Amino acid sequence: METTMNVIENAITDLQFIIPMEVLNFAFISTNPWDNYLPTNLGHEIKQKVIRPRVLKDCNLEGGIQAAIALEGLPFVQTPDNKLIIEIPTGRLQGRDITSIHSVSFSNPYTNSHNYNGSMSAGTLTQAAGQLLESAQGLEMVGTGRVRLIETNTILIDGDLWGSQSLWLRCQLSNDAELTHFAPKAFRSFSKLCEHAVKSYLYNQRAIIIDTGQIHAGMTLGRFRDFIDSYSDAEELYQEYLTNVFSKVAFQQDAGAHQRHLRRLTGGRL
Repeated sequence: METTMNVIENAITDLQFIIPMEVLNFAFISTNPWDNYLPTNLGHEIKQKVIRPRVLKDCNLEGGIQAAIALEGLPFVQTPDNKLIIEIPTGRLQGRDITSIHSVSFSNPYTNSHNYNGSMSAGTLTQAAGQLLESAQGLEMVGTGRVRLIETNTILIDGDLWGSQSLWLRCQLSNDAELTHFAPKAFRSFSKLCEHAVKSYLYNQRAIIIDTGQIHAGMTLGRFRDFIDSYSDAEELYQEYLTNVFSKVAFQQDAGAHQRHLRRLTGGRL
């Protein structure tokens, strides 16, 4: 029975149709038997050396998931100048990390969407009626944007707010490790990003080694070097694609953020 690949597995498969296998094996699979005392494979090495440390890190910086985190009941420290320091446990973040902060309010800013403390939105008709009423009334949530991340999952609130009771943090969370929320239509964009990243890795990690005259897997040095040299602009292409194309694709994968953007365009409550 055929199984459905996730976005990362799909990208690794696509890479093997774009970059010659000899080049990939040369870059990611060591020929030294002492390096291969543990079982490995090409896909695992690409994931561990390029996709996880670089591509997924950049995906978190460019995208991630917008969420509303309930701060109620969390211990806090009040500084002498009336600022609040709150450390948010990973249990309220589904094991993820906060990558950026938007604001703190006295009500859930995502009442019409799922949030990360286990509650769920009302029915479709109730949501629609609420959005229409809120849009007509021009309601605004009371809160502050004077909040920042000072340590991992620890925030500093600079404002006249009462402890952590009934407060909600609107923030950006890192993606899950397998990008399971990515829709199939986004797979090709992620594969393209990984292609640029792997080619950049190949050029930066292997161009000098080739100059020493190393020949691998029976391929002549000249032909092998032609492939590596053709990737000289891969890093520039990676940066351009990440900023100009993939950031938009990543934003669209966050259904809540996309709906919020549409409500902003149509005059509804944010």
